[in-house]
Amino acid sequence: IEQFTLLGHSLGGCLSACYALKYPERVNKLILISPVGIPPPDFDPVQQDRMKRLRWYWKLVVSIVWGYTPQGLLRLAGPWGPKLINAYVTRRFNGTAPEGFSPYIYNTVAHPLGVRSSARATKWVLGKGAYALSPLLDRMDELQPPVSVVYGDHDWMDAKAGKALCERIPANYVQRKEAAGE
Repeated sequence: IEQFTLLGHSLGGCLSACYALKYPERVNKLILISPVGIPPPDFDPVQQDRMKRLRWYWKLVVSIVWGYTPQGLLRLAGPWGPKLINAYVTRRFNGTAPEGFSPYIYNTVAHPLGVRSSARATKWVLGKGAYALSPLLDRMDELQPPVSVVYGDHDWMDAKAGKALCERIPANYVQRKEAAGE
């Protein structure tokens, strides 16, 4: 395949953007769905202020936990790991997730083989606070293929960074809104 449309979600969005920067001649369109890694740590002063105002014991917890990936923390949670995932899935999908979805997510995310894949990639790409070690906002000025940045209405990624990216480079910004009755 000489050229292709490259689509990436979350960490895959960050990695897709990095690929498009390194091999622009191969990518004819880049689609980033809720990408990780766009803003630098100092992008959102409100978030910075929240972190500064944390009580000392929460700062201690964050500093201890920060050496772990979310996958590693789930493994460390032992028998509580599946319960944590089930609580998250129930809350995130308002109780509409299909039966077996929570165990599937837990076994995908917390499986020990993850130590050799996504967990390691996460630590190589993201730093403290899940900010990119090399933020895309600072590097994508020279990006050549057309770019679309997509966020959901209830996305956990900060869409403000995506909007800022679209203002810096020629990119299409899309934010999906929930349809009435969904």
